[in-house]
Amino acid sequence: QYVRPAEKKLAKTCFIITFEDGWQLRYSDRLLMGKVYVVPIDGLASVPMFAELGPEALDVSEDEFRARIKQYRGAIKNVLTNHKFIAGIGNAYSDEILFEAGIAPFRKRTEMSDDDVGALHTAIHKTMDRSIPIVTAKFAEGLDYTEWRDHLKVHRKGGGKNKDEGRCPRCGTHITEISPNQRVTSWCRTCQK
Repeated sequence: QYVRPAEKKLAKTCFIITFEDGWQLRYSDRLLMGKVYVVPIDGLASVPMFAELGPEALDVSEDEFRARIKQYRGAIKNVLTNHKFIAGIGNAYSDEILFEAGIAPFRKRTEMSDDDVGALHTAIHKTMDRSIPIVTAKFAEGLDYTEWRDHLKVHRKGGGKNKDEGRCPRCGTHITEISPNQRVTSWCRTCQK
């Protein structure tokens, strides 16, 4: 958050920098999994894993995406969230991207066709281009992290309390949700193959 000091601190605020003009940069980590490094601009290479990051998700051409993805095996969700492959896709957006592409999260990358890989690249752009303005606006409003997720189509949409909740926006099937390794994975068993 970039806020005035009087602004209420979010839960799990771990780090605050106060600038000369009084504004504060606050780091809140709900899951307590992040790290903060303060280094001069010419010292970025000293930050662990920074040099290993792949290109930003929206900066990768389809040809580069196809070449990079060939290096990875395993479940496609794990490939998408591997920041050495491409940076910037986390757990929630991997679910959304895979839903957009119609690809099941546990499908092996090696079982995907060329058309699937193209659809995945397109889905990254479509999902992120739709989501970034929404999240940017919500961030500017100072909304809590959990309120940023209303626009998602499948991630954490499963498990509704009544028969009409937690349904796929395309086909109406109940969204499946599991939590291996404390990481929620949500998908439609009908629309995603």
